[in-house]
Amino acid sequence: MKKILLVLVCGLVFSVEAFASTTTPLLSSREYTVGQGDIELSFFMNPRFSKFGGANSDSFSFNLGANYFWTDVLAPGFEFGFTSGTVDSFRLVPNIKAYLPTQSRFLPFMKAGIGYARQFSENYLAIVLSPGVNYMISNTVAFGAQLNYELGVASQNYHVFEIPFQFALYFRY
Repeated sequence: MKKILLVLVCGLVFSVEAFASTTTPLLSSREYTVGQGDIELSFFMNPRFSKFGGANSDSFSFNLGANYFWTDVLAPGFEFGFTSGTVDSFRLVPNIKAYLPTQSRFLPFMKAGIGYARQFSENYLAIVLSPGVNYMISNTVAFGAQLNYELGVASQNYHVFEIPFQFALYFRY
């Protein structure tokens, strides 16, 4: 299952690159480079540290997300995550990202989302808060980092902290 998912993600990334374009060329300008009408595809893999009740759990997380720039600042979207380790889990979280236009290659953002998570054989309401920053290395590709906090609400709550490094593609469909 993991191999099939990895092959699908790689195919998606390489096919999206053929359509890549942004509203403003980055390498010839220092202006804000993404805006209304652009699409962001991002993915990251990272270690994940969970606390459930009195027990800690270490695992590895794979996440894939997409956001559409409704305005130059707001980008609603979704994120799908799968975790493998001590406990296998997955989540689907609709979110909204607010970007701060900085007139540079750095794109700071704040992401908030509420969605569904399944962990420890239970269903949860997942609440996610993630401040972060992307660095545009070309006019369509960015690397970034964020600080993810996830709260799972059910009969017993869980807390997850992650510091993922992400890869993002920006294009206009």
